[in-house]
Amino acid sequence: MRPYRLVGSIAVLGVIAAAWSCNGQPPGAAREVAVSFEYVQQNEASGSSDPNWTHCIHSYAVSDLVLYTSWGPSVSLEPIEGRRLAARLEAVSAGERQWVMLYDIALCDIDPGREPLVTRGLSANGVQLTRVIQVDGHPALSFSVSPDGTVQP
Repeated sequence: MRPYRLVGSIAVLGVIAAAWSCNGQPPGAAREVAVSFEYVQQNEASGSSDPNWTHCIHSYAVSDLVLYTSWGPSVSLEPIEGRRLAARLEAVSAGERQWVMLYDIALCDIDPGREPLVTRGLSANGVQLTRVIQVDGHPALSFSVSPDGTVQP
């Protein structure tokens, strides 16, 4: 091998190693960021005697206030004040469209004949999620997040 080729190869490897060590990921890898979610419940479950309400409560109680995600993990929202609940998820891929689904059985009071999935009142990093999409026939809220944590609904 010619000496200038060896020096050039070492320089290229040095640049790649430096880029890798800058953010702990290989060049071109998707960056992962943390996203904080906050939900404000619209109402409290009333305890109606309507059979549809009872079915709604029983069917979805196990998923109540659990945030399901397109990237894998799910997390239970925790109360922070009044009707405000929150959760934080790490490792959300920046620059990609994501979705979340949130069940709230208090929504059974509003329409006991439908799934109690949240379509308003949920924010990510302080930005209201407003883009409702369908995932396997169920409403979900879609968003993307930039590497600096800025959320776009």
